[in-house]
Amino acid sequence: MLPSVTVYLAQTHWLLSEFDRNLHAVDPAILGYRPGITTTTNSPLVIANHAAAVTRAYALGIGCGIDVRRDRAVEFLDSGVDLKTVSGQVTHLTAQL
Repeated sequence: MLPSVTVYLAQTHWLLSEFDRNLHAVDPAILGYRPGITTTTNSPLVIANHAAAVTRAYALGIGCGIDVRRDRAVEFLDSGVDLKTVSGQVTHLTAQL
């Protein structure tokens, strides 16, 4: 493995672990909070869901050349998004790398 790939992999693993650790450190009521600024304002958990999906698409799709499918619009839906799901996505991505 090229030294640059080794560094990228190590940094990505560290970032994903920090991402997951910080998600678990936030009060669940705050994770689901949607500020009433507009009707399309996202909660931190919805943003985390999107961040996990886009990181997967970047790391596996662009970085590894794997065909990665994603539905960006669905990433921003509130329904079905919870801490366990997002954390599971991060854990699965870490294992895939």
